[in-house]
Amino acid sequence: MTLFTVVVPMKNAAPFVQMALRSVLEQAVDLEVVVVDDGSTDKSVDLVNELGDARVRIVPGPQRGIAAALNAGLEAAQGEIIARCDADDLFATGRLEWQKEWLEAHPDFGAVCGAYAAMDSKGRLLTMFGKNAAALEITDDLRGGTTRTSFCTYAVRAEHLRQVGGFRSYFATAEDLDLQYRLGEVCRVWWEPQPCYWYRLHERSTTHTQADALRRFYEVVAKEFSRQRQVSGMDDLARGCPPSPPKTCGDHPALLREQIHGFLNSRAWTACREGRRMEALVLGSRALVARPERLASWVNLVKLGARCLLPGAPEKE
Repeated sequence: MTLFTVVVPMKNAAPFVQMALRSVLEQAVDLEVVVVDDGSTDKSVDLVNELGDARVRIVPGPQRGIAAALNAGLEAAQGEIIARCDADDLFATGRLEWQKEWLEAHPDFGAVCGAYAAMDSKGRLLTMFGKNAAALEITDDLRGGTTRTSFCTYAVRAEHLRQVGGFRSYFATAEDLDLQYRLGEVCRVWWEPQPCYWYRLHERSTTHTQADALRRFYEVVAKEFSRQRQVSGMDDLARGCPPSPPKTCGDHPALLREQIHGFLNSRAWTACREGRRMEALVLGSRALVARPERLASWVNLVKLGARCLLPGAPEKE
């Protein structure tokens, strides 16, 4: 039996899919990769086939949303441990090796996860989430409706994913949050501050083509469903009476440049406080390039420069 199955949901990911798959196939573990093609109309399928790796299988997706696509991958999976990599992202080098060793050493845990980074469309680091925090069990956090990381950093024993029934198709987004919360109800989960995943921010990503109101709605609902299960053992989705999502006419997707601007500014000020002045100025300049039309962006760079070059100047406001 295969040790790992990595499920890769894919729809029109031609610019990135080969890089994503190579980052998975370079992991030094016994694995298979199940690519779920959910209706691609570009060259994505051809590019997957070009790799010519027998460990990669393409299965058709149902074209009913991300949760249904992921479930198609889970149904096809033959591995004992399941991981997810989106077709525009990357696995960190050696990630599955240490997760394999950790799970083998801790048979009483059903999953282990880690830190992740955000990068821009060219693969440049924007920020790292959780790298310097302490390792700990997060089972109780998940049961309380709190997540620490992306589901794409998880390595999960397949039996537990099947126990919770996979992803729930009600969730047009935040399907990973809902799954993490439910996973914490059926097995123990550990978090390690080791980088596992590189999440790519670009204009065509799902996050940046969905309306803000819709994303916020599903995030809130996932947390509320978690609370309901802790109280009564069942949530409104299981009862057949979930809330209807809001109408999103006139709403706008999340602004990619604003998110990148925020990540770069945060890293710039951290670097400044830690004495890495040139790095801080480079990051601050990249933040300005992301939002040059805003006066606040220019003011922030001036303050950053003053802080880096004149240590007695005030901190960022």
